[in-house]
Amino acid sequence: MTSGGYHLLLVDNDFGQLNAVAEYLRLAGFRITTTTDGLAAVRLFEEMPIDLVLVDIRIAGYDGFQTISAIRSHSKNSEVPIIVISSFDRPNLKIKALEMGADDYVVKPVNLAELRARINAVLRRSERFRKIAGALAGDFAEIPPSVLIQTMALGERTAEIRPEVGGAILMVRGLFCDARWRSLAGEPALQRLCLLNSGRFKTLFDQPKLNGKNGKPAAAVLLNIFASLDEVFGVISVVGGVDAILRPKHPGFALNGLTLPIEFTPRQWLLDFPGSLSDGTELLVAAWRSGQLIC
Repeated sequence: MTSGGYHLLLVDNDFGQLNAVAEYLRLAGFRITTTTDGLAAVRLFEEMPIDLVLVDIRIAGYDGFQTISAIRSHSKNSEVPIIVISSFDRPNLKIKALEMGADDYVVKPVNLAELRARINAVLRRSERFRKIAGALAGDFAEIPPSVLIQTMALGERTAEIRPEVGGAILMVRGLFCDARWRSLAGEPALQRLCLLNSGRFKTLFDQPKLNGKNGKPAAAVLLNIFASLDEVFGVISVVGGVDAILRPKHPGFALNGLTLPIEFTPRQWLLDFPGSLSDGTELLVAAWRSGQLIC
């Protein structure tokens, strides 16, 4: 997925198990990267930000124990949570995994609902969760809106997230209740807010005025948002991507009544566009294909 909340790395050489778990966790709102090889997993861990690792013991390359050891010896991210998922239900292996630094040990066949509950519990104990859950302020470049929302959901927090550029996200006891962005409200507003990839925000916790009566599970809401953004990013790729620099061929050119600046990005255009994301994307791509916009 192009966008996502907490990033999980799944390592298992059982393709059926790997795909089933990956799909279930994607539907739960997590961003997922998979591999069947322990050595490849360590390389992925070093190359990208990972919030939690799920690893089998019997895998190619490094085995599960070697993978745990390599992750725990990493200089910067050694505290990332690790859950072992294995078909071996042996006390000595469980003890070894836990002594090497695993946070939990789950025996196959895996009950997916139980696995998700264990992941949530481990994430709530993680250093990253503690930092985000208590953050009164921060920057979306470091904590994307989707990760912030998922953290509030995991902790069942009541909070109002306010970006410095305007708008708000309302969470009550971990449920998504509402969002505001310019003239938009609800999930359309949240779509725009999830486009923000920089800028300061502040968080007001436990605001008594917030009402969670109409709240929705954050995972389901984020899944819809991710799907919409993935579709938009795919269409916009023809102009060079959501952060490509575009310029009107003629100064003062207006698109859908909005006068375009000398240069801008598709991300900026979509944040300002008052209609649906799909309509805004189609207008932009049509203008580019007609030669009214240049890269």
